[in-house]
Amino acid sequence: MRRESPSRAHCPLCGGGTVHDFYSKEGVPVTCTSVFADAAQAREVARGSIDLAACDRCGFAFNRSFDPRLGELGARYESSQAASAHFNTYAAATARSWVARHRLEGKTVLEVGCGEGDFLRQLRSAGVGHAIGVDPLAPVPLGEDRLPQDIELMARRFDASLLDLQADALVCRHTLEHVPDVQGFLTLVRQWAARAPARVALFDLPDAESVFAERAFWDIYYEHCNYFTAATVRRAFELAGLRILALGHEFQGQYLRVEAAPDPAPRPPEPMDSTHERTMYRSFAAATDSSLERCESALRALKTASDPLIVWQGGAKTVGFLSALSEPHLIDGAVDVNPQRQGIFLPASGLPVYAPRMLQVLAPRHVILMNPAYQEEVAKTVAALGLRLQLHPVGELLQ
Repeated sequence: MRRESPSRAHCPLCGGGTVHDFYSKEGVPVTCTSVFADAAQAREVARGSIDLAACDRCGFAFNRSFDPRLGELGARYESSQAASAHFNTYAAATARSWVARHRLEGKTVLEVGCGEGDFLRQLRSAGVGHAIGVDPLAPVPLGEDRLPQDIELMARRFDASLLDLQADALVCRHTLEHVPDVQGFLTLVRQWAARAPARVALFDLPDAESVFAERAFWDIYYEHCNYFTAATVRRAFELAGLRILALGHEFQGQYLRVEAAPDPAPRPPEPMDSTHERTMYRSFAAATDSSLERCESALRALKTASDPLIVWQGGAKTVGFLSALSEPHLIDGAVDVNPQRQGIFLPASGLPVYAPRMLQVLAPRHVILMNPAYQEEVAKTVAALGLRLQLHPVGELLQ
């Protein structure tokens, strides 16, 4: 199913009216993290267009063809990474750091875009007294899944009606890249934070510079309508009247961590030189065709040596990867440690997702690792299964 999407002519960050396209892809699935019990249903997922544009004024990159109505389509949304011990270690360290740095022991924290509440549990373990999660897709826990009294989920959007919600800090992880109205959302965050003294806003989001600089075309997918670099995320917060307290890279450079507070006397930020960003986008676009050719050539060679050819990860990166390839059939299946993703089929391709133990049955000689941050964890899992196979970080295919 394909529907026409509106086109955004102005930058959603600074409002600039001069933007230039630099990367386009048609017919991509509008959901990368929904799961499907049936392969035919997975192949019938709605499609949209990616038309990445860069603002001449601030250098912000965004999908000008993003349609929120399409972005909400899908089957059952499943994006939790809690099944990975490596990711849990990172998330727990993040929670401990924020609780300690901002003296949140025994206090209340609000998370916007909480999903199923995995990070809320991390915050409680780190010492937070009460945790509130807001997410339109938040589940309603029942029976044995019922949450403890000190964790509360609200299945709704964060909007002006929640400005009086009482908490000492607002957390927002891997959500800002999904929000079409960047400035509207951040302005709302500032309004909430300014209603009580010493409130802070704590964000975690993908670093687009690692995507474009490393030619990681598999990290561009429909659900991400925004692509922030350190410079453009700083500009976004300043324009919304939020003062940056700390800004740095995490998770092997893949994520940006932002800590901010309402600026008591916000002023228009100084003009920004976006030459670096715009040059990076042009370089990425110029290398796209050759990157895809090298990748598919490497896949054909691996396919000859290994039938089946498997990828490790049954989520967004794999869906983005397959959607960009002209020969997605070179991949026969995916494995994932998340039990909720095992036995399902990926959007658009209908690729089956297996539990890692199924590698003993499939017996591939080569496996493509979609995220090198998990290489040590995956290698240990493979060794524990008694398998002799070669792991190839996906970036290796571009060389």
